[in-house]
Amino acid sequence: MSNVLGRVTTGAVDGPRGPDVIHRIRVAREWLTHGATVTVALPRNVACARCEGGGCDSCGRSGAISLREREAAPSPLTVVLPAQAEAPSGSDAPTLVLRVPNQGGAGAEGEPRGMLLLHVFPAEESEPTVNLADGEADSERSEPEEDESDAPPSHRSRGLMVLGITIVGWISFYIMLRLAQLIK
Repeated sequence: MSNVLGRVTTGAVDGPRGPDVIHRIRVAREWLTHGATVTVALPRNVACARCEGGGCDSCGRSGAISLREREAAPSPLTVVLPAQAEAPSGSDAPTLVLRVPNQGGAGAEGEPRGMLLLHVFPAEESEPTVNLADGEADSERSEPEEDESDAPPSHRSRGLMVLGITIVGWISFYIMLRLAQLIK
């Protein structure tokens, strides 16, 4: 299930207003000038908008607000970038600040609430967590896919490898022990 923002919103959200969060992304300049539709993989913890990650009462002095439970799978956020006349380069300020309602953390009983402030910065290449939405042509990404065998294994796959090696070691030990008992 993805959420689509069809336009930049500026009004207030009806109902309870949860804590706001900030997330910064970098997208290809071409996507900004053409007004592309992108999907963003949001991390589980996002910076609190009130303290910008410094720690305040709203975020419990942690500087971050959780968007979902630890076990919950992330749902990609689909955003339509408004077309820009020109995407400036070398600026520390974001080109766009999009207000995405109902994406600012978990409310009562896991209901989303609050406002996500999505700061969009122009870059030569987009971040790996930002992709063109299905159906969008991307002439810039015609490079061959990287071979994933060269990539280092993730923490989870490393843990599974250690578990597998441990199990194989215990099975080998057990077989050798049984063979030693049969030889006697």
